[in-house]
Amino acid sequence: MKTKYVFEKLFVRDTTLIVQQAGANAHHKGLFDIINIKNPFKYMTAHYLNDDVIEVWKVVKSLQWLKKKISECNLKTEKIKEVLKEQKILEKKFKEMLRKKPTLEEFKESLKIIFKLVTNSFFINYTALDNNLKGEKKELALKAREKDTIIDDTDKYIRKSITYMFPHLKGCENALLAKELDNPPKKEELIRRKKGFLMIYDEVYEITKLSEYEKKNKEITFKKTKYKQTNEIKGMTVMPGKAEGRVRILKKKDQIKDFKEGEILISPMTTPDFLPAMKKAAAIVTDEGSITCHAAIISREMKKPCIVGTKIATKIFKDGDYVEVDANKGIIKKL
Repeated sequence: MKTKYVFEKLFVRDTTLIVQQAGANAHHKGLFDIINIKNPFKYMTAHYLNDDVIEVWKVVKSLQWLKKKISECNLKTEKIKEVLKEQKILEKKFKEMLRKKPTLEEFKESLKIIFKLVTNSFFINYTALDNNLKGEKKELALKAREKDTIIDDTDKYIRKSITYMFPHLKGCENALLAKELDNPPKKEELIRRKKGFLMIYDEVYEITKLSEYEKKNKEITFKKTKYKQTNEIKGMTVMPGKAEGRVRILKKKDQIKDFKEGEILISPMTTPDFLPAMKKAAAIVTDEGSITCHAAIISREMKKPCIVGTKIATKIFKDGDYVEVDANKGIIKKL
């Protein structure tokens, strides 16, 4: 009997496929190299470019096993200190890369550094969030995690470099794969990918719908979040308070410029790029996150009502809806 792999959607990000390839490499190979064990799982992650943003899916059972092994490694060794030391060296090299426009060969070499940076970033994050770890190693990881902007920084570099090297592909930087740099697809192909492109590490690179891929591959299931249309949803309060306003859904970075003062920011999850909109927002609501996520940290600094972890806010509400965010009770309600 074949093993069934159930993928659950963890988050949605406005990044390039190349950045997500780095993440996939980390979860199928890079993290296992750090802790020096073999990956026993066929699938750990899947990435789906859909509606011009990337959905990140993970096999939760596999991921939990990996986190447990990372925890065991950190409890027994000083591996986190080694990784942090290496990360500082790599970050310095990356900053040097940012100073010039790369040739194609230089860019391909830079991706080797980026893939390692991303792998180390995940190791640091999993270490920082490990409830079994205490003391100096935990504190070092937490401190590094607070300053970690590797995903955003490398994504900006990749977009900028692709636009410089292939100006005719401008606007489709997020749909290009690392292995295609020597012979990029036509722009028409990349535009088609933006509406539904599945990437599973070293195996699948296909324009498809998830439901269609499931039918052809019985060992794989993409677990959908079930919900009903409603005027009221709940989430986790991370900064209390109340606010009313018009909804503005933000999924992509280029939507931030349209955000208006006093609107309610609703997003899958915020990143540092969202700060200009967060400053204008009357309240912040996200699908993802917990008490330590970016939206939670920034909302507390700004003292703005914030509810995270709703799972479905971006599906229930649409631009222009007038809502009340009652972060004292963790409720968002359409008025």
